[in-house]
Amino acid sequence: MLIYDGVKPIPITYHVVTDDGVFIVEAKRCEIAQDDGIILFLDGDSVQAMFRLDDVKALWRVV
Repeated sequence: MLIYDGVKPIPITYHVVTDDGVFIVEAKRCEIAQDDGIILFLDGDSVQAMFRLDDVKALWRVV
């Protein structure tokens, strides 16, 4: 039996606050494309969510 047997990684969640509400996104990484003005939330090669930088009031990464 291994010490880490049965241990699963904790999913990373991001809390995004906009004027329209609070959004919770599960993604492995977040990229900010300042030239395009977009925040991308990615899980592998799949885009989970996109927000315009102008619309985002606050952003938290919760582990």
